[in-house]
Amino acid sequence: MNDKLVETVHTVGAKFCKTRRRRTQKLSDHTLNLLAVRREMRLQSSTDLTAYRQLNRQISNCMRRDLRNFNTARIKEGIEWNQGSKVFARDLSARKSQLLKLKTECGSIVSGTHEILSEIERFYGQLHTSSLEPHASVSNDPEASLIRHYSDDIPDVSLS
Repeated sequence: MNDKLVETVHTVGAKFCKTRRRRTQKLSDHTLNLLAVRREMRLQSSTDLTAYRQLNRQISNCMRRDLRNFNTARIKEGIEWNQGSKVFARDLSARKSQLLKLKTECGSIVSGTHEILSEIERFYGQLHTSSLEPHASVSNDPEASLIRHYSDDIPDVSLS
């Protein structure tokens, strides 16, 4: 009866409770072995200290190389999976949301990858091919005349 109860709790728990995600291993086995060697090292003489420093440098270089390789592989995977679009290149493990739906100019909602990409392309294409000339900023032009807003409401003040 106890075995049946434990089995039922496990099945229900697995159904409703999420299991922990395994972290991806960023460091290579070689670097992990070097870390284990450093952990076991005993410093008793000056030669041990020199060896310890060299091992630290080697571990630092290996960790930098491993992390760079991991990040490069992650970026390549993201580019291949997302076909290079910046909107889709957001990393889900970094807890950033991914663009799943988009409202078009006419008000309809598109959710397919192809439709979203075409809508983004249309929007930015329209934005960059605008025929309107940009407004010159009055505050940046030293020769611009002073514009008095609402001058009818404010009476002129004179010193005499």
